[in-house]
Amino acid sequence: MSGQTVADARTLADKVIAMGVLEATRPPRTQQVHIGALLSDAVLQPGLNYRTVVAPRVNRVVRLFPEAVCLLAFSGILLRHGPNYVLNWKHHEKPRRLTEIVRVLGEESIESAHDLASWLGSETNVAKLLQIRGVGPKTVDYMAILAGADGVAIDRHIESFLEAAGIAPKDYADARRIVCLTADLLGVSRGTLDQALWETCSQVKSNM
Repeated sequence: MSGQTVADARTLADKVIAMGVLEATRPPRTQQVHIGALLSDAVLQPGLNYRTVVAPRVNRVVRLFPEAVCLLAFSGILLRHGPNYVLNWKHHEKPRRLTEIVRVLGEESIESAHDLASWLGSETNVAKLLQIRGVGPKTVDYMAILAGADGVAIDRHIESFLEAAGIAPKDYADARRIVCLTADLLGVSRGTLDQALWETCSQVKSNM
């Protein structure tokens, strides 16, 4: 780990403390056991408002397809109803991406969210998802968090917080390393810091 990464992590830790980011009481994230909802969430979230666009659609998947707690059932639902209907989404790109992810996971014999969390612990497996057009490291990290892993997913909200702290990561991986090290310096889980940063920035933006 470079000296710059360590310095950036310390700067970010100071910013988090100064703003009281970790002082708010938040319910801990819970693992998403409904794999249909988990994968729908991961596919929908890039570039969209989570509370007004993504969350209602994810909740709809759970409500309409309660049986999609395993991948085999969810795969059958996609075949019967089509991914556009499942996601309640007209444009073809996100539904295509969902279908491709389900295909890859099916080939890997993934059935549950627990299976997925374990599977994503391998860089070789992650590389298989990254071969899908439109699936980047942020989507994979977010998917792992939903499946119960302790990690961070660098989105535009966290990027904004880093920028406000005067930190300019070289790339996604560098930003991820900085935030992970910051969590370690602050003595909190990486997921706790990720959630706190995301909620802090999303609330600021929603009030603008």
